[in-house]
Amino acid sequence: MAARIEIKELGDPARERRITDAVAALDGVIETKIENGALRVSYDPLATSEKKIEQAIRSAELQSKLRPLIQRLRIQICQRRRM
Repeated sequence: MAARIEIKELGDPARERRITDAVAALDGVIETKIENGALRVSYDPLATSEKKIEQAIRSAELQSKLRPLIQRLRIQICQRRRM
């Protein structure tokens, strides 16, 4: 089975890589490819679903948004420990 999922503001190679890596890690995903502003996924419908693919994309997006905040928090904690 194949799915085409449109994702806003694709174009950043690091972001594209995070998304494709997250989806490719799912059981049953055969191939991922970004074309024309959308993610194309070939998958085995007995092993995964379009819903699971969408959840993997959301999770990858959330992690990328939280990463800078967590890094800043770690820096602040280290600075406070030095005081």
